[in-house]
Amino acid sequence: MKLKLTATAVLCAVSVWAIPQQSAKLTKVYNEKFGGFVTQPGSLKGSIGFLNAQEKMPVSEIETVIATWHKLLQHTMVVKPVKAPKGLPSRADVQQAGVSVAIYVVDGGDFPSLLVAPEERWALVNVAKLSEGLKDDAVGKAMLKTRFRAELMRAFAFACGGAGSQYAGNIYGAVDVTQLDSLDADALIMDLVPRITEHLKQLGVTPARTITYIRAYQEGWAPAPTNDFQRAAIEKAKSRKAAK
Repeated sequence: MKLKLTATAVLCAVSVWAIPQQSAKLTKVYNEKFGGFVTQPGSLKGSIGFLNAQEKMPVSEIETVIATWHKLLQHTMVVKPVKAPKGLPSRADVQQAGVSVAIYVVDGGDFPSLLVAPEERWALVNVAKLSEGLKDDAVGKAMLKTRFRAELMRAFAFACGGAGSQYAGNIYGAVDVTQLDSLDADALIMDLVPRITEHLKQLGVTPARTITYIRAYQEGWAPAPTNDFQRAAIEKAKSRKAAK
């Protein structure tokens, strides 16, 4: 997996990765100094739904795309089976599906390989168009999987506010389906992350907010302490307040 970084994106990535990738030593430090981590109730809001209306591509390919984005974004992403839309979806269709943003996956119809309607909160990937020009053999099927993952990655990014990257040579700058064959379908371009995060926030889609216990206590919503680390963090916070 390729990662391209900017200073802002690095900071964003560090905040996302810090908790799940803690080493045992780092965990010990956070426990002793800050009481560990807690997740704020109600902070996880909204969802991005991959609405699957086709059978040519296995659901596992969609799940792979979700797993890839989850390496940088901790928002709720789900796969839901649906009937293929007869025409262009509307925001009401997205709401009826029970998601905040929808990525439709279809196979056929008059749709191009990728459609995006940010104002209506959806994008659409058409597998039939992606398969044009490919042979129905092992090589062609492998290329279709690559195209599909790349187009689904693009559909998610475009629908969620990551319209383009400052870097060249990635799927987000492709202007033809055949370009997806030679580009890394699974590459995460990290300068998209702050844009996507801010855009989703405007749509009411937020990840779970996980911070140190001592900060949660200072903000007034920390749960009752359950261990000595958290009790020590409370005493530390009280001492700091009294010293001011």
